[in-house]
Amino acid sequence: MQQKFSIKTAALTQMFNYTIITLYKLQFFICLASPFVNTTMAITEEITANTNATLINLN
Repeated sequence: MQQKFSIKTAALTQMFNYTIITLYKLQFFICLASPFVNTTMAITEEITANTNATLINLN
């Protein structure tokens, strides 16, 4: 029982470490992509605002 538990813990720890490393590596790409993301978010907000205005006018 103890052996199984320690193997599971080791596997979880390894997965956790791998996730952290992957996220750390992704930070570089996130920094590169952030201007595009910001632009996309702004466009999405604009579309949402226009849609809401149209719906209010229809009512």
